[in-house]
This record gives sequence, C-alpha cells and structure tokens, in this order.
Amino acid sequence: MKYSHARFSLHDEVLSILYVTMLQTVLKEEGYCLRGFNGSTQKLFNHRKRISPAEYLAILEQSLQPTAATGLGFQYGKLLNLAGAGTVGQLLMSCNNIEQAIEHFMEFFPLLSLSMQFNLSWNGDICTIEVDRICKQEVSKPTQWLLTESLFYCWLHQTRFMTGKPLRYHRASFKYAKPPHWKMYESMFGCEVEFDAPSNSISIDREFFKSKITTANEPVRNIKERHCREVLVHWQSRFSICEQINTTLAKTLPDIPSLEAMAQQLNLSKSSLYRKLRDNGNNYQTIVDKFRRSQAIMYLSDTELTICEIAEQLGFSDASNFRRAFKKWTGYKPSELREGSVALPVSANLVTDSAEFARLKPAK
Repeated sequence: MKYSHARFSLHDEVLSILYVTMLQTVLKEEGYCLRGFNGSTQKLFNHRKRISPAEYLAILEQSLQPTAATGLGFQYGKLLNLAGAGTVGQLLMSCNNIEQAIEHFMEFFPLLSLSMQFNLSWNGDICTIEVDRICKQEVSKPTQWLLTESLFYCWLHQTRFMTGKPLRYHRASFKYAKPPHWKMYESMFGCEVEFDAPSNSISIDREFFKSKITTANEPVRNIKERHCREVLVHWQSRFSICEQINTTLAKTLPDIPSLEAMAQQLNLSKSSLYRKLRDNGNNYQTIVDKFRRSQAIMYLSDTELTICEIAEQLGFSDASNFRRAFKKWTGYKPSELREGSVALPVSANLVTDSAEFARLKPAK
C-alpha cells in the first residue's frame, strides 16, 4: 500500500519553527550553536512562525558538521514527540493500538508538513515500511544522517511511550553507507541494521502492531479523526487539480481510476472535475499518460524490474501495450532507455513537477 501526497515547494513556508527550536536545544546540549537562522530569538518561540523547507535545510547544512552530527539525530528524534504534533498527535494517542495509529499517521502525515512517500508491504508476519523523499534535494551526509535517524527513532520512541513497552524494530535499513557512529544504530534501534540498502525502511513484526495504547479513547479518536480529515480536505484545496490527480494516481497504481472514479476520490462530481480540468486547459487522459510516462522512465532507469513487471506496475494488460504506449510517449522503445541508448528527463513535458513526489521504488 502506497501513501504519498503532493509535495510542498522548497520555498513554501509550511514548516513549524518548532523544528528549529528543538534543533537549537540538542545542538546546545552538545556544545554547538544554531547557525543559518536569520530571525530573532523571539521568533524561535513564536508557535505561529513558519519557515520553508529550503530555509530549514540551509540551517541544518550550516549547523551540522560531521563531528556534531554523530548521533544527534537520535536526540533530535526523541524531542519530536506527539505533544508537538497538535491534533494529529492527539489522534494517534487516542488510538486503540499501534496498527490503528500507523494507519492514521499514513493518512494525515501531510498535516505535519511532511511531504514524503511511504510504501507498506507484508511478508508473512513482517510489515516493511519504506520511506522515500525524506529530503527533496541533495544534502551533506550529516544532514542526511540527522533527517533519517530522527524520523525512524521518533517513531520507535513514540510507540514505546504510547504503549509503555520496550518495543523494537525487526530490522532497520538505510540507503547511505555506514556513518562513523554506526554502532549507535544497533544500540538505539535494538535490531539488525543494514547500510547501503536499496531503500530507507523499517520492518516490524505483527505483535508490534497489536500493542495496545495506554491512552486509547474512542470518543476522542472519532472527534480528532473528523477534525484531521476536515483540515486535510482544506489543505488539499491549495494544490492544483493536476497535483491532486497525480497524488491519487500514486496511491492507486497499478489501478488507474476512470474519470468518474477519480472524481469520487477527490470528493467531486464528474462534471466538476471535468470543468476544473477544462478551465486549466488540461485533459484527464493526458495527465494519466504523463504520470505513467514519468513512472516508466524512473522504473527503467532506477530498477532492475523486467519490462513485463514494469507494465504490470503501471496497470497495463501486457508488455506489448506498454511498449506501444512508451514509444508513443517518448518516441523510443523501453529497451533503448534501459540500454542507455537515450536519456530522458523524468520531468520533461509533465503538467507539473508533482509527479516527482510519486516516485515508486519497489523492494528489490
């Protein structure tokens, strides 16, 4: 099951200043200073203040050095608790068990200004959660370490807090090479750790999911879920209809909804969706084709999936139909791209660059 959402622009002021305030706290505890923040000290404590992802990454890049980042992500992740997550945090704490909390998190994580993609898959009693797009641009190793460590450790620390149990992951995997402090990963996560992995992911056993949450409260959960859903609908209205369609396509692949089914997904009538597309000079089938095109290029470039497997992932009935469609979209055969005979940019001729957030990375 894939969970993704239209990503924020690097320059949209959507991140709470709380992320910077907590970073300053952990830096100070280790004898380092916060660098790159141009605002006043008072702004660090203004809960209404928002900054852009670009500003946040600049602060991380300037504040973190290899020596400063050795394990700082674990301390940072510990501070990223549910108390600072507002209504979403209250919703998660009122859930019955960890499985329900994860389901709600996957639905409402955009409200935390997280523009990532998650892919959940089961293999027997083990669930693997892959995380893509932790960062939207190339960053230094210290920044990459902190962002990934803090996310994975925040999840583990908060599940322990909610259940009162010493929960452990089954396995944790990271795309980057072993950092200097790699031994901390095994002690902090308490599980097998893999580096240079195909994806950033955690694996959790079924018993972990069944763990009861001590603060469960069904009436509160119902109220908070309704509130989160209302806010999410309002939030989604900020994005263009093309971005909303691309987001939905990323969730539904390999199924491609009809225009009517897509309208239902977007809480619109068929005529309203048609009118929105027409007013923006767009056509539903064109958006679908461009989305599938971008996904096909990424599959062919970044994975070892066969042509038949890619066709299946993109909802084609067989490989022949996929080959014909790809030749129509690009003028080339899929084999020519895979063999390196041609190079095609993913974003070329896209309605928007929002298809980039939907990058699907199957487990290898």
